[in-house]
Amino acid sequence: IINGYKNPHKAMAVIAYGIIAWAKHFFVENFQYFPHMVISGPNQTGKSLLVDVLRTLYNFWDEEKSPKSDFQLRKILAKTTIPAMFTEGNFFSSFVQANDKLLSTLTVAATSNVILEGGSKEYGGVFLAIRSLIVPANNTDVETLAPYVRDKMIIIDIPRDEGYTDTHEIKTPRRMTKEDKLDMAAIMREVFNIFERKI
Repeated sequence: IINGYKNPHKAMAVIAYGIIAWAKHFFVENFQYFPHMVISGPNQTGKSLLVDVLRTLYNFWDEEKSPKSDFQLRKILAKTTIPAMFTEGNFFSSFVQANDKLLSTLTVAATSNVILEGGSKEYGGVFLAIRSLIVPANNTDVETLAPYVRDKMIIIDIPRDEGYTDTHEIKTPRRMTKEDKLDMAAIMREVFNIFERKI
């Protein structure tokens, strides 16, 4: 799959990030920082394919909907350590730009595993932020983000001349059998085991 991209290094960077993203809480605890990832570029460049590969590795197929409020984002961030992987065509960037609290929660989550929210009529208390986000987006959405938000993200741009070219020989997740997908999930379990031995 990676070699189906005209620039396989960028595709590999996305996969590599996704493979370690489940340990976001470890990196924040020890280094006080773990950025979110945005995969930018026009349609039909293979952004969704990379997300599908990561979903297959994690064997995690929950559809993550773009949060419209900071409370919805907090729920997503506390759900599991598996990174939140949005589908292409999401409205996350526009929601973030329209909601200062959502923007604040997004940026704080890159440097903290726990978010404190003062009491209000709606809610208050302590919230976990143990996940990172992987967001496919078009270039326009990314360019309009404020610099201090972009600082909390790794942005991988995949233009058309570096995107994916499909052939029937490539076994994408949609072409994989159930056994193929289980084999990929077994690879991820081995990654977990190696990481646990190291720490």
